Amino acid sequence: MKHHFIDRYSGLNSLIHRQNTKLKLLIAIGFIVFVISLPRIDIQDFVLFQIFLLVLILLSKVPVMHFVKNYLVLLPFILLAGLSTLLSVPRTAYRPILNGTGLHSFLALLARSTLSVETIILLVSTTRFDDILKALRDFRVPSLLVSILSFIYRYIFLIVDEFLRTRIAAVTRSNGRFGPRTWAQMASNILLRSIERGEMIYISMKARGFHGEVKTLREEVFGAKEWFIMAAFAATIWLLWKI
Repeated sequence: MKHHFIDRYSGLNSLIHRQNTKLKLLIAIGFIVFVISLPRIDIQDFVLFQIFLLVLILLSKVPVMHFVKNYLVLLPFILLAGLSTLLSVPRTAYRPILNGTGLHSFLALLARSTLSVETIILLVSTTRFDDILKALRDFRVPSLLVSILSFIYRYIFLIVDEFLRTRIAAVTRSNGRFGPRTWAQMASNILLRSIERGEMIYISMKARGFHGEVKTLREEVFGAKEWFIMAAFAATIWLLWKI
């Protein structure tokens, strides 16, 4: 299983990658909460925050196209949520639906969602998922929730792997011509094989000492340096908003 589309660039060596996982997690959550809780977000605010995130992306050495591709995957869901906001404003003869409050709410939601999604992609692209789970446990997040996230992360790759195997077999047998019956058979085979392999993986993990706790070989200490960086980041964001 060689799929690593979620955190495929987490092993790079950059200024962002070398930072403490807890620091990056706190900054990401704090920035998202700040952006969402803003009473208003103008075009100037969005442009300044976007430039700041772009600087961080360039410092991370993660390809910009990686962010673009992942953002485009989530863009339909963002537009769907924005469309519901746009249509929530009553349409009258004197206030068209594309003017006034409706359009402003749509653009504000689009801006907030864009900044939040880019922040999450940056966090995941520069941090190993195991380290994120370990940081969550250090923050006293319930172990059950962390275990669920861990298994979701593992089983996403498992399902993708089974899909690729099944698709290769279907292409070989049907000469690349798929019908509804073929897709139904593929879906059932993927479900059954994923459940079987999932049970095997869980038994293997239990045999190797897994007891529901995420353990890593690297222990990170949140010290004075991390507090200083977090304070500097908060001050920078506040100044950008006040400009």
